Amino acid sequence: MNRISARILTLIDFYKQEAVAQVKVKPGDRIYPAITLSNGQQYLIGEFDTPAMDFSKHHNMPQILGGHKILPGLERGNMQTYLVLLSETKRRGVISQKEFDRKVISLWNELARRNTALHNLKLAPYEGDDSNKHRAIYERWYAIMGVDDDFNVNDIKFFTQYIMLPQFHFPDREKHVKRKIALTEKFKDAVENITGQMYWRPSLPTLKLVFQAAGGTTDSEKQSKTLKPKQKNKPEPS
Repeated sequence: MNRISARILTLIDFYKQEAVAQVKVKPGDRIYPAITLSNGQQYLIGEFDTPAMDFSKHHNMPQILGGHKILPGLERGNMQTYLVLLSETKRRGVISQKEFDRKVISLWNELARRNTALHNLKLAPYEGDDSNKHRAIYERWYAIMGVDDDFNVNDIKFFTQYIMLPQFHFPDREKHVKRKIALTEKFKDAVENITGQMYWRPSLPTLKLVFQAAGGTTDSEKQSKTLKPKQKNKPEPS
């Protein structure tokens, strides 16, 4: 276990103890470590979803996953829980925005060091004014969530650079982003008619993988079959 893994597990354990202390427990009771966050939401510590992993397992499609390594000593879901609780720690004033940013960046950098494919994401640099820094942290936040869910790089990129982008007011890219999202969602509807619901926002490359694995045929494949010239009979060997 490295330093960052230890920090993650320590924070999770701290909030678990707080949650247990808030509940009057009788002997034999099963404890669900839930806390009330500063924003009023109830959060069940350790609760998380892995929609792509569940879908992949159900449909036997391992090729749609990222295959990312998580940090030693951690289990799937620990990093998601950590980010939620780290935000709560900031809201309580225990750590500053700068310290929060530093912790998110250090976790992302460690993940990227262990998974070179993540370098292809080209996340926003942490520099410039507060707005640019906020976007950079936001992208890393959701990229870490995606790694924990084992989303592939295309899916993480689609979420951080398209689904999230309207929040950061880029009018020069607005039409392109909306068109890309609409096209992807339309194809997703078609794929779900075959496979059932996909409980995440997959990218077009992932949707094509799923569509083909489920027995669908793309327009380009249909066209290539139509245009493919007939082969002449090869002479039999004498």
